[in-house]
Amino acid sequence: MEIKVELLRLNLRQKDIVSELLARGYKATCPEVSAALSGYLKTPKAEMLLNEIENIIKERKEASDAKQTH
Repeated sequence: MEIKVELLRLNLRQKDIVSELLARGYKATCPEVSAALSGYLKTPKAEMLLNEIENIIKERKEASDAKQTH
């Protein structure tokens, strides 16, 4: 999944993702998320953040699809 493309499609910004990560109990900053998305940061935390960001995107896409079918 190309995360940056999906964020654009869903009209989400990185700060929206950071807010969602914080709400889910993950400690993340905008610079950390940016570095993880760009591939600059390759740590276990970055991988964890990327996995959770993919989950957030999937949930948002499902919610968007559900709204369109109703």
